[in-house]
Amino acid sequence: MNAEEQSVIEQGAIAHKNLEGILAAKYNVVANYLVLGLLFKENRDEGLFKLLGYDSFEDFIGSPDVGFSRSKAYGLIRIRELYKEKLGIDDKTLLEIGNAKLALIAPVVEKDREGWLDKAKHLSKSDLRLEIDGQGPGVNLSPFSPPPPVPAPLPNSCINGCKGDTEKSHFPITRGAGGQEVDDWWVPMCRGCHTEYHQSPKEWTWKYRKNWARWFYSHLSRGE
Repeated sequence: MNAEEQSVIEQGAIAHKNLEGILAAKYNVVANYLVLGLLFKENRDEGLFKLLGYDSFEDFIGSPDVGFSRSKAYGLIRIRELYKEKLGIDDKTLLEIGNAKLALIAPVVEKDREGWLDKAKHLSKSDLRLEIDGQGPGVNLSPFSPPPPVPAPLPNSCINGCKGDTEKSHFPITRGAGGQEVDDWWVPMCRGCHTEYHQSPKEWTWKYRKNWARWFYSHLSRGE
């Protein structure tokens, strides 16, 4: 075996090892999502968020520490409810398919459980979509949309509940240069809160974290 052939074999071994690493990481991601679905469901159903100081499950998942969107968190919960609790699918099958495909076949999987699971294993997402499209226009490809969001406070009410006129405060402070930030990055504050924020942004952000996180979360989830 010459040096060139030896190099090709070594490079091939490196490529296969890389692939093994990618697949292992992929399965770990899916496994963690399944665990998150269980934990989110437990937190929501048992009201554990209240013991952590949050008024609602939506406040909890949208908090800075957790940082999940409504659609993602509720999607993970419903994948857990559908595939584990209702259909009793084993973890190995769920890991092989992955969350994206599980969400795709959710509207049709109960009609032919084994058939759709097999398709999800072997088809690409684009081909799987074509298969689902063939089921007719009544099939909803977005089965995991979350419940309607809690209405956001009106822009003319301070996020801290203060009475009186309010103004836009670009948030966080480093993003408000020139006041040209998109609307996603401002919150309504009264003059007193706005002044306090600019005087001590870090302390203010921590002190009122639930209020601004709740407003941002509701505001963004409505696409405003």
